[in-house]
Amino acid sequence: MKKLIILIIVAFYNLSTTAQHEPALRVGDLAPALCPLKWIKGDSLVGFQKGKIYVVEFGATWCAPCAAAIPVLSSLAKKHGSSIDVVSLFVMESQGLPKNSTAYVGKVERYVAKKSAAINYRVAVDTPDGALERTWLSAAGLSGIPHIFVIDKTGRIAWIGSDPNKVSGIIERLQSDGHKVNPDMQAEVNPSFDHFKLLLIEGNGGNESDFLFRSILTRYDGKIKAGNPGFIHSFSWVDSTSEYNKYKNRVQVIGANIAQLYYLAYGDTVQNAVHFRNINWEFPDTIKHPHLKTSYGKLWHEPILEVTDHAPFKWSKTSPVNRFNYSLKVPEGTGHAWYLQAAMRNDLDTYFGYSVAVESRLMPYWRLSAPDKKGALQKLKSLDQSKKLNIRDMDYPFEYQNAVMQDVITFLGGFYGYGSMDFGKLPKSEQSAFIDETGITDRIDFTLDRRMSFEEIRMHLKTFGLELTKAYKPFRVVVIRDPQETSLH
Repeated sequence: MKKLIILIIVAFYNLSTTAQHEPALRVGDLAPALCPLKWIKGDSLVGFQKGKIYVVEFGATWCAPCAAAIPVLSSLAKKHGSSIDVVSLFVMESQGLPKNSTAYVGKVERYVAKKSAAINYRVAVDTPDGALERTWLSAAGLSGIPHIFVIDKTGRIAWIGSDPNKVSGIIERLQSDGHKVNPDMQAEVNPSFDHFKLLLIEGNGGNESDFLFRSILTRYDGKIKAGNPGFIHSFSWVDSTSEYNKYKNRVQVIGANIAQLYYLAYGDTVQNAVHFRNINWEFPDTIKHPHLKTSYGKLWHEPILEVTDHAPFKWSKTSPVNRFNYSLKVPEGTGHAWYLQAAMRNDLDTYFGYSVAVESRLMPYWRLSAPDKKGALQKLKSLDQSKKLNIRDMDYPFEYQNAVMQDVITFLGGFYGYGSMDFGKLPKSEQSAFIDETGITDRIDFTLDRRMSFEEIRMHLKTFGLELTKAYKPFRVVVIRDPQETSLH
């Protein structure tokens, strides 16, 4: 199971940003049938019984937010008792396996068995061809997990969302509203918004095709939600049949602060994240696929503020203050990353007017070295250099066999990093890129435990003869200075 953990963030990002079609399954529709491959915990559920409310959650063994939902779902089952039925369906488990293979079922069974004491509801697993994912998630225009459907006492979908903490309120509303779908319920909890469509298009000036060029900047009201890009690129690598084709010739950001907007407009046009292995357990070929390059260790991961007044840059995830929506559409075929950034810079400079530059500065990084390379190799070097990578299927720790030093960097950057990799193990002031300067190119064996604190992992690395120390090197840095008088803000 843990073979997928290192890929989880990349996999989840790809899933959460996949383009969608117009959903065929909506709130108010009759819930589809449940036809899993196997019921793993609890009795099988033949159909939705009249007079009972159902909570149907879609998750996976490799999904951290899904694991976090387990105690919430169990609490729901305990709180509402026999008036509801909670069902968890494990999907997206067969990726990377041969067609029609059911080898993933054992992995799900072990996962559920391990957490059995915490799971107080029914659990089932999807078929190899993803029947549940197709008839529920895809039909509802959803991608990524977790997602939750609440079914009312008449068998109709009353609510669709991803936050398990909102489900109890939905159940109480259903019980007090005569057990029927309330058309306003979904809008109150999950305001209707399709982030795959350009902001404010519908009913505001005509169809999307009417616009040759347009950009919109609005204040964020906290109601709509969407995943935001970490960088701007042109999607030039996709063809007309790709689901990513809808992302061409546009930029859209929801609920971003000023610094984030400027970082997108002035930062790099490749991701600033450590390289992960792909589904085939290979590191990306950035020569063959240049869009997979990374600015990790080259571009500083956040803007530096050199402004007199920091107040406009203060923001919180729980408040709409100092947050904005930005949507840009450019003519077909002109959406090169540099063109999109230039247009965005013009808009930001016109409204906010801050003076922004990309400069080279000495900044800190975490240097991985081997002071005694020969001694380190005696402890790390794999006995058979011809074997392929293997990561033991264990929870803790990760046991790597025939890995490379980049796997150590990936682990460190994945669990002690910044941005989406920030798990609070390093204070913001200490976060930076991890760079391999060991000179070790051999295949290596090692163990690493992501539960360790940063100081514990440093001490653990020392047992292999590896040192993790702070050093300094030139980074490209986005610097924001005081506004010019030409701004409209």
